[in-house]
Amino acid sequence: MSNLIENRKKVYANFPQEGKNSASTDIVLFYDINDADYEALTKATQNFICKSLSLVHNREFVWTDTFLEDNDALIQALPNKTPNGVLNPKNETAAEFMEIQKAVNTIFNNTGVYPHIKKLAIPNIRYKSTLEPDGAKNRPYYTSKIHSDAWVGHKGDSIFLIGILGDISNNTVEFNEPINPHENYLHKAESFDEGNTRYESLKYLGQLDKKILGVMDHACAHRTLVKENAGPRVSLDIAVLVDSEFSHANDEGFDENAYAYYEARSEEHTS
Repeated sequence: MSNLIENRKKVYANFPQEGKNSASTDIVLFYDINDADYEALTKATQNFICKSLSLVHNREFVWTDTFLEDNDALIQALPNKTPNGVLNPKNETAAEFMEIQKAVNTIFNNTGVYPHIKKLAIPNIRYKSTLEPDGAKNRPYYTSKIHSDAWVGHKGDSIFLIGILGDISNNTVEFNEPINPHENYLHKAESFDEGNTRYESLKYLGQLDKKILGVMDHACAHRTLVKENAGPRVSLDIAVLVDSEFSHANDEGFDENAYAYYEARSEEHTS
């Protein structure tokens, strides 16, 4: 067995205490997002999705309270959507995507986490329908199974998560702490089933909710959780290297330039 959890929580020792939600744990930190910052992110994301649909269908789309349910099939069929639900920006939606990035920068600044980010990846806007394609459950890396992002070979420290639109409470992410994780817990796995042999049990830590910034260490065992009668949701996730002496970036042989990480820049330096 290892001291994985004790070692990993050191990465976040200097993260701000102010604004931290009481549900925070050693390997998943939760920060409250204020109303204005959250609204700016939701509006920017709505505009991005509407523009993406308009480009394909050559007509205007206007956001409504039931937009995701009403347009689920159209969003699922978007050509810029990956099999894992990421809605990639295109040249035609670059301006809308930039507004999302600006809103995220503001949230990072106002929650006080930005000074603790060394490098980060481009944000993923992720759409999760309640309908799954045929054969999804047979995939070796099926995200509704408990997993660590390290098991798919992801290199870094953590994923920053925000639930933006839709039914975040019922179409969500569940967080767990592995009890007595093995020494190879953070190594790449041949499948999530194999990865789930690398600990003794799990301790439930909570779930993703609206108006919350989740800072999830790679030690966290998590899964997509779609509850009964849930609706679609849109969330944001960003891979992050933390500015800490305990970061994976300081591991021997780690080449942070081999991955799609970019220098963190605060809001005032973003044009």
